[in-house]
Amino acid sequence: MQTPFTLAREVSEAPEETVFPGSGRFLLKWFALGVGLAIPLCWFGVGGGWLQLALIIVSYFVTISLTSFPVVLFLKWAYRIRATEAGIHGGTIWSTPVYMTFAEMESVEPRSVLGMPYLRVTSFRESCPTLWLPRFLSKPEAFRQYITEHTSSAHPLRKSLESGNTLQKREPLPQSSMEPVTDRYPLRY
Repeated sequence: MQTPFTLAREVSEAPEETVFPGSGRFLLKWFALGVGLAIPLCWFGVGGGWLQLALIIVSYFVTISLTSFPVVLFLKWAYRIRATEAGIHGGTIWSTPVYMTFAEMESVEPRSVLGMPYLRVTSFRESCPTLWLPRFLSKPEAFRQYITEHTSSAHPLRKSLESGNTLQKREPLPQSSMEPVTDRYPLRY
């Protein structure tokens, strides 16, 4: 049975997390561009007159000014990364929560989805979904520094962040560490 005392002990024993939210400026630009792309479609849809174009432009600025603040706040929350000493809490491309330890990260490759830059991190485990880390964090230098402090120099995420978000994979195991193939089941011809 969980009491307030056991809950407080569990919370105090939980590993310390560092939160890296998404960049509000990037998300605001992305949102404004997405809404702005609708202007030509609306203009051609209403007949293409100059008065209609002026009304559409005014409504664009009203829409952006009224909706951008709550939308950007939600997106900053949705695109945050929580990092611990052992791994990263992030999300899949569909924002499903994923936790991946640093030890199980196999490869890191830069990707762009709808113009939004990400790092796609795959795991050695087959059952672990792919982790998508947004590259539009509000403090990318602090995130890079955190990863540098908590991973080895050969880690693919660290190498990717230090090299300007390029493709990185772990080196395969040396041939001497692999077990030799046995003739337990010889081929029969």
